[in-house]
Amino acid sequence: MSAHFTRRTAVSAGLALGVSLAATSTVAQAATKGLPTDAKDSAGITRLQWSAVALTAEQYPVMKEFTEMALGLALVFSSAESAVFSAPDGTLFELCGPKAPPAPWRTGTTSAALGFDVRNLATAGKVLERNGARRVSPVRVLPGEGAGGTSLRYCFFRAPDNRVYRLAQTNADADEQVSESAAGPAGIKQLDFAGISLTSEQVPRMKEFVEDGLGLSALILDGLGDIPEYSIFLAENRSRFELYGPAAPQLPWRTGPTSMAMGFKSFHLEEAMANLEQNGAEWVTPIFVYDNRFRFFRAPDGRIYSISETRAT
Repeated sequence: MSAHFTRRTAVSAGLALGVSLAATSTVAQAATKGLPTDAKDSAGITRLQWSAVALTAEQYPVMKEFTEMALGLALVFSSAESAVFSAPDGTLFELCGPKAPPAPWRTGTTSAALGFDVRNLATAGKVLERNGARRVSPVRVLPGEGAGGTSLRYCFFRAPDNRVYRLAQTNADADEQVSESAAGPAGIKQLDFAGISLTSEQVPRMKEFVEDGLGLSALILDGLGDIPEYSIFLAENRSRFELYGPAAPQLPWRTGPTSMAMGFKSFHLEEAMANLEQNGAEWVTPIFVYDNRFRFFRAPDGRIYSISETRAT
C-alpha cells in the first residue's frame, strides 16, 4: 500500500512515533542551500568523522563484542578498556572504559562525543574560535594514521552548547566511494548521523554556529519551517548533524537537553537489521521513511543508535 506524505506529515507522524511510515511512502524532495566547498569563512567540514562513548567496566567488553559482531566494524586499536573501530570509509567509533586515557569530553560513564573532518585543521580552528568555540586540548599528531599514510592531526573544542567536539584533519576524500564488499556482516559503510538535544536558549546560537562556523548546509524539506526548534544540516558527504530543541519531535534517545545520539549508514537496511537483532539489538522505533530509511535501536550499553540505508526505496 502506497501513501503520500508531506514533510510535515512525515516528521510529525513518523518522528513523533505516532505511526510507522510505510516503506513505499513518497516523500518530499530535499533541497539544500548548496553544500560547502571552499567557503573562506567556514571551517570546511567534509564529514562526520569520529564518535565515542564512555562505558562502565562491565559494559566495555560487551560493547566491544557488539561493535565487532553486530555493527561489523573493524578493530584498528585496542588497549586497556579503550578500543577504536573503523567503518569502511575510515570514519571511527571509539569505546572508552574507566581505564581508558583521559579526554576532555569524558566526564562520566554516560558521556558521548562526536567529531568532524576538515581540510585544514589550523584554518578550521581559527574559524571556529571566531564563531565562539574554544579549544580545550593541544593539537595531537598521529604519524601515518591519515589517508595515504599522511599524519592525522586532531584537537578538541568546546562549542556554544558547552559540549566538547573533536576536529580532525585526516586528508581523506569525503567523496570516495566505498565498495559493498568492504563492509562487514551488517553492511555498514560509514558514520552517518549525529543528533543533539538543546535548551530553547541554545537552539538559535547553535544553529548560527553550525551554519557560520562549521559551515554545514541546512537540509530544506517541504514543511521543515513548520517544525519548531528542529534543524538538519549536511556535511559534504551528506552525513547529518541534527539539532533538537524541546519543541522538536520526540525520539527515544532524547531524555534531556544533554542527550546525544549517533548512527551508521548501511548498504541494505533489512540485512543490517537482521544482523543487529541476532546480536542483541532491541528496536525502539518502527522504520521511518522520508528522504532516507532508518530505524533506532538500543545497544547493550543502553544507548540509542540509528541505522539507515544508503538509498531510499
